[in-house]
Amino acid sequence: MDQHQQHHDGERPDEDDRGHRNNHGPQAILHHLDPGRMDLEQGEILRAWALKNAVEQDPDTSALSDYELVQIALVTTDVDEAMEKVQMLHQFRKEYNIVESVDHARFCIQEVMRLFPGYLLSFTFFREGDMHSGHYGLVQDATKLNAKLIPKSGGPAMNMLLATAYFCFQAMNPDFEAVRRGVVSLLECENFDWKQHVTFGGVKQMYLDFFMHYPTKWHQARNYHTGVLFNLLASMCRPFQTEDLRESWQIGCMSPGGRLDTIFLQPNLQAANERFIHRVANILELRYNHEASFVLPPLVNQPAAG
Repeated sequence: MDQHQQHHDGERPDEDDRGHRNNHGPQAILHHLDPGRMDLEQGEILRAWALKNAVEQDPDTSALSDYELVQIALVTTDVDEAMEKVQMLHQFRKEYNIVESVDHARFCIQEVMRLFPGYLLSFTFFREGDMHSGHYGLVQDATKLNAKLIPKSGGPAMNMLLATAYFCFQAMNPDFEAVRRGVVSLLECENFDWKQHVTFGGVKQMYLDFFMHYPTKWHQARNYHTGVLFNLLASMCRPFQTEDLRESWQIGCMSPGGRLDTIFLQPNLQAANERFIHRVANILELRYNHEASFVLPPLVNQPAAG
């Protein structure tokens, strides 16, 4: 029996987003992970070593794990851009008091669920047959935010929102194959009003402090049932989006099943919240195990030309 199976046996079976037990959540893949998802090509190793050497020569950057260095190297091939992500990641963790642990992640997520009930709809691994098959994804409802709690200058609620975003993105990048494939975001926007839900200043802070710098690839960012106000806000935010995010960004998406909250908050809000926390905690544990055990392989000597 492998380590993951031994640890997770005895926990409740995973459930789909309608509350039924099945094999479609991240819990199911913990027992069947392909170790090849942590394999690296020689060019990827070379970029990671170049970044590691640059980090070690910069006294203003904190030490990152070999896993994190590879994650950044998989996202960008430019060393200067990679170094900027290293520095901003360090700054973000310090400013938002991030403690890399499942317990801290659980605390932050629970606080966001308390402040903004129904905002976090689902964390999932899209299985075979789904249009996002093979990608980790985050489903949210922008209309469950409260602009009164999210001033553009920050505050406790913004801190919890961005800390939760950080842990969710950590969980969506639990192995190198996941990093290569990129993440999926599904956002419900029907009846969105920036005066009521979140202002441009609040969204701008989210981009400047986190989304512009976190090392991830975007597969798709689909915004559902958008109206004029959301579309206007989205256009104002384009200068703060990475090129990768701009290319994956879609507005005006329609769901045949109606609003995303009616699909994912099943059988009720409490059960959906428990399912969300359960999934993120399991996959974060997987990521942290990878971080603890992974060592950057040595470079293979290349034969001399000629």
